[in-house]
Amino acid sequence: MTQPPVHLLDVRPLLARGEEPFGAIMAAADALLPGQSLQLLAPFRPAPLFNVMLNRGFTCQDQQRDDGSWQVTFTPQTGAQVDPGMAPGSAPGAGLWPDPVQELDLVGLEPPEPMVRILEAVTALAAGEVLFALLEREPVFLFPELAQRGHEWAGNMSGDGLEYRLLVARAAAMTDTLDAMRDALRQVQDPETGLDLIAMGLIYRLHHAAGHAEVTLTTTTPGCPLAEMLRAGVEAAVRAVPGVTSVAVQLSWDPPWTPDRMLTT
Repeated sequence: MTQPPVHLLDVRPLLARGEEPFGAIMAAADALLPGQSLQLLAPFRPAPLFNVMLNRGFTCQDQQRDDGSWQVTFTPQTGAQVDPGMAPGSAPGAGLWPDPVQELDLVGLEPPEPMVRILEAVTALAAGEVLFALLEREPVFLFPELAQRGHEWAGNMSGDGLEYRLLVARAAAMTDTLDAMRDALRQVQDPETGLDLIAMGLIYRLHHAAGHAEVTLTTTTPGCPLAEMLRAGVEAAVRAVPGVTSVAVQLSWDPPWTPDRMLTT
């Protein structure tokens, strides 16, 4: 049997317009032919997406391209299945989760109120605790927010098709956000040297509070023609860090960058 060609999805134009690509990625995955792979092009390594696609039955191979963007190929696993009765993307083994400690009836609320309430409730849970929510529809825009924060979910429509039943488990371990931001910035390279921004000493300041991240970035020379590209790469990388909901990147040349800022180890 001939293998269908890989389906290519470039989300860079969507992100450049400030649009959320998760819906387009899920739609592309749903439209794949049996055995067909999905190849994604993104300006940063989309790590939060990996678990989502793994739960949908895909393996992942990623590599950084010469232009600094990332190419990720999602290949369907032979015989992969989600838990019986659960929607694609649900975490495997959700049937073994502990009983929910909180229940939310969000039927009748207009978006984005259900998503806001669920995210607030999950934040208040202890690590590993579970909440249950009833909604009128599948909360497709909630799923990437949960993935970015490291939480897992499982859900399905009720038998009569009138309600969506959702379980959310808070991440058992939350990575320190500032450390995660530094790790993300190590994936962004200075095109002139091939070194990452941390190693180059181009990051002057990192701050995170209540989901909002701030980064002060410099370049090797004022007026560097790559400044805007670096700024966009920093914003995209930090935005993908679990726990970050908004990002502000400021360019500064005070003090001017000098080679002694480069890391020697």
